[in-house]
Amino acid sequence: PAVSGGDSFAVSSKTVYNTMLEQHPDLLAVLCLPVPMHVPPQWGPDGEASARWCELPMFSRLGDHFASYFNRLHIEQTQEFPDAPRITQEQAAAVDAVEEVSRIPELRLDMPLRPGDLQLVNNLSVAHARTAYSDDDAPGRGRLLLRMHAAFAGSPELPRGYTAIFGSSTAGTYRG
Repeated sequence: PAVSGGDSFAVSSKTVYNTMLEQHPDLLAVLCLPVPMHVPPQWGPDGEASARWCELPMFSRLGDHFASYFNRLHIEQTQEFPDAPRITQEQAAAVDAVEEVSRIPELRLDMPLRPGDLQLVNNLSVAHARTAYSDDDAPGRGRLLLRMHAAFAGSPELPRGYTAIFGSSTAGTYRG
């Protein structure tokens, strides 16, 4: 564990969506339309670099499947690219509102992570983050968190904008 802080928390994306629908329906509508999103560096089979940003809705529904992709940092990082659309004041206010809703204590699950803990999260249905932390500065005494992307053949179809991030938006494909 960290010397202080570093607790993890998670909140259902559907709960955030429903709360936004009740409290900020005008701002929610903005996030059901594509917003600019940074794409982490990826390379194709021939070594070509992928696009560094895409546009996708923060909240979407395709058939019976609800999906959400929220990462404030990835939205803000798009502004480093001159060819990316500028984030509008309305989009910025909507992102602020989602972050505010996701921090309502009654909606979220707070959990400290201890050595040996495993946290499994579906990023398309659960938003998660951690609190600020400070580590022990002694060599070899800091935290080590490993991240793994697990994919499965029963994956649902996603809006096309997700292809830039996951490589495919087609149902039943492994993504990552």
